[in-house]
Amino acid sequence: QLGLAEELGDWTGSYTSDGFPGEAGGVYAAKWQRATDGRWLISDTLFKYHAACYLTHAAIESCLQLHTAVDPVDLSTATVTVHPSLLDICAIPRPSTGLEAKFSLTGTTAMAILGFDTASPATFVDHIVQQPTLQEMIKKVVVETDSALRSTQTVVEFKDKSQNAFRAEFDSGVPSTDLEEQGRKLAAKFAAIAVPALGDDASRFTAGLEALPDLPDVRQLH
Repeated sequence: QLGLAEELGDWTGSYTSDGFPGEAGGVYAAKWQRATDGRWLISDTLFKYHAACYLTHAAIESCLQLHTAVDPVDLSTATVTVHPSLLDICAIPRPSTGLEAKFSLTGTTAMAILGFDTASPATFVDHIVQQPTLQEMIKKVVVETDSALRSTQTVVEFKDKSQNAFRAEFDSGVPSTDLEEQGRKLAAKFAAIAVPALGDDASRFTAGLEALPDLPDVRQLH
């Protein structure tokens, strides 16, 4: 799936850079506009901001909402409530490798609580997952289920050592309406992936993409 998307993107970019124009008002465009009531569906795109299974993202985002509610040292338990189907996908209870952590609600939740950079693939490696502090936090995370939730919806409740409760929820299946925040998250993920490989060229490439709407020719990105 990802390979096909990459191939189509590369194919489209190659034809565009060679000067082939897109059809702005043809038959297909008219049919598409009617089918979507005139909306551009690209604005409903869902992005992966974290380098883990997509179904763990709502738990991570819920934890980020609560990051000032409880100091990790004072946390007693973190209860993560999800749709039952997630137990067959991303519920490895005690991950000990980077790959296992990517498919672990307890692992990704613990990382988010402790402030790990979940956007970076470099976070999901064995020696980080095996850190004693992270492993101890994983033990505090409890996963429960609720069939009334969507598969992309998660409710997280923190309880401190005095049993004060703090609750947040998130649905990663709902497109973001805060485009500025979405842009910041995408830029952070891009930097986490690209900077180790491209160095300073990553910033130059980002600047080029931001200027794309004003470029008369996409070949100027080269």
